[in-house]
Amino acid sequence: MHPQDLLPLLRAFALKTRSPNIDLRQFLASLSKGEAQPGEVEAAIKDLPPESVIVLSKEGERPRILALPDFHVIALIDEYRRLADESARPFPREETAPAIPANAIIAADIKAQFGALMETSGPGMKGIVRLQFPEGVDSLLVPQESVGSHLVDAAVAKISRYLQDGKNAAYAETKLLGALRGAEVAVRQYMEDVALRPKKAASTVIAPTDFSFRFWTHLSNLVLQDFRAKAEKTDQDMAVVQSAYIIGYAVFHKKGAVQREKEWADDRKNLETQMRKAPFVFGFQDLYSLKDDKGATFVAKHSRDFIHSFLKEKTTRTGEETISYLVRFHAAAQKKDYFIHRDFVVPVFLKKLSECAEELRRRYLDEWTASLKEDRMPDQAKSDASFRRDVEVRVTHGFPLLTALANGGLLYVLGEEARIGDNAKTELKKCFAVENILRPFDELLGLSRVQLLKNARMYLPFWMTVPILGEILRMFRRMFGGRGRVRDTADEPGAEPPVRPEAKIVARQVTEEAAPKAPNRENLFRYRRSVQSLISQYVPEGSTIDATLADLAEKWNPLYASAQKRNLVEDVNALVRDFLRPVRRSFLVRPPDLKRIHALAEQLSTSKSLAQIKKRDVLMRYIELYMVRCLQVKQV
Repeated sequence: MHPQDLLPLLRAFALKTRSPNIDLRQFLASLSKGEAQPGEVEAAIKDLPPESVIVLSKEGERPRILALPDFHVIALIDEYRRLADESARPFPREETAPAIPANAIIAADIKAQFGALMETSGPGMKGIVRLQFPEGVDSLLVPQESVGSHLVDAAVAKISRYLQDGKNAAYAETKLLGALRGAEVAVRQYMEDVALRPKKAASTVIAPTDFSFRFWTHLSNLVLQDFRAKAEKTDQDMAVVQSAYIIGYAVFHKKGAVQREKEWADDRKNLETQMRKAPFVFGFQDLYSLKDDKGATFVAKHSRDFIHSFLKEKTTRTGEETISYLVRFHAAAQKKDYFIHRDFVVPVFLKKLSECAEELRRRYLDEWTASLKEDRMPDQAKSDASFRRDVEVRVTHGFPLLTALANGGLLYVLGEEARIGDNAKTELKKCFAVENILRPFDELLGLSRVQLLKNARMYLPFWMTVPILGEILRMFRRMFGGRGRVRDTADEPGAEPPVRPEAKIVARQVTEEAAPKAPNRENLFRYRRSVQSLISQYVPEGSTIDATLADLAEKWNPLYASAQKRNLVEDVNALVRDFLRPVRRSFLVRPPDLKRIHALAEQLSTSKSLAQIKKRDVLMRYIELYMVRCLQVKQV
């Protein structure tokens, strides 16, 4: 005999004898012939844990008297099972229940804690609850295991017994018909179920509909009003009042749970819908910020577990699915995960290719044009192999999501099975060198080293494109400018960056005062002192200019991807430098102050290039501080 088979038999025998102590001889005698041998029972007893059975005495080496430590819980559970069928039995109280250790009882108020008790009750719970009622109603004892099931059954059974009195039934039906007008048939059906089929009626408390919630709420209140007028209450009266409280609070809690479940299900559908809408790519923080139709975030309503359980379910393949509902991508350079609906992975990949191609093409043109103007051929422009390596490095570090999406095997399967348009399928097929293998990034992006070099030369001055004039220029450079290329000053402190061709805003020229060609020491001293004063006003104590700029940029920058964020910041910085360049030397005549810096920043902020940035106040402060940073150099 297995221990798990023996324990229910021991508990049934203890309940039969109404004692926690078991005489093993009597127990063996009570077993059916052939059900178990004494030796098997003794061996099984040895394998039972001490929290289930304790051996109190032995005869030699054989156990004789056993004790069940949790008998008080078992006895109470059995009592509540019987209450549903024998409604005349009173609810257990401390003075009528089996001996219970004092530290085993948990006090709980039905008004404040009953809902939580119902949520946590279930098989295997060993606690015993002293359920306390308002208005001087006696408390009762209930095992925690029975709170959400047998207790409700017993309460409905007692209300059923109350309604079996014709006067009580007539009074309750009349009141309910008045309160629930238009639902006369349902009221009479429910009244019949309560009186004749209490277990069926109890199920409408555990899983209430809109009507059953109203029915039980009104009925509970009617019963309580009926008994409030009685000065003296019998034990049966007290049990009916206790039952009315139990049913009223149980149906209230369960109705709330049903509403929460419906809200949870509706929000799950809403979340699924939003995953199929722009921007189609969602990180964890993006998902935490998603809102329902009323503007409340799902996390605030349900906690982050709502998002996590959704992701766990939707990133797991079900049935014969080849690809899960959501596909998870890990951007290694960002150390960040993204989730995309399987039908949108290919469109997002193609879109990211287009964005990356445009961005890299612009960068290469800017960089190569600047190098060619200095009569220097860029290293990556010298061969197709070096160009291809450079493109791979830039995409890997600057476009981590695109790198994660570039999974040939996955994209090939999605191209065959996902619901995407014919144009997207056609474009995707162009991305494969062979089945499952993507082309190199330079080919995917449509970047040609030869064509980029040709386009970069188109930005050169005319005289640099004519071979004879170019050779003459180089000869003069060698004669008067020293050997080799023109010295690159881009990395020197205080050096001016080249003027960006796309800069559209130029500061107003200073006409009323001309800056000296060579600043004297007094002017330079005043200039530096003014700049230092501005720094102290803009930069918080204990911070630095660069740290403050980074903090402000994080606030006004609307982009999420790190590479795009950096590029936008650099574009704004370049715009500020180009704007500030014509007026820098004028600050030696009239040193910069807070009012003048603010006026210049306000003038620049009206640029159409900055119109898409919504947080204007933060952007203004950033521009002002970056202007001060540009002025913080040794020479002007």
